[in-house]
Amino acid sequence: MTSTGSAELDLLARLCGQSPQQLQNLLDQLVRSRLLAGRRHISGEETSWHLSPQIRVGQAAVQR
Repeated sequence: MTSTGSAELDLLARLCGQSPQQLQNLLDQLVRSRLLAGRRHISGEETSWHLSPQIRVGQAAVQR
């Protein structure tokens, strides 16, 4: 598995049952909580994200 991803914002919002604005707010909250190391808009309406180094793909990391 990879620790990065990207998707068209409208499609991802629809799949998550959220409005695009709600999804943007959620992604921002995930960045603030450090579950995501960051996110950015790439071309047009596409967004990309990168998991925080503390997060292991497929299992939760124990933080001390």
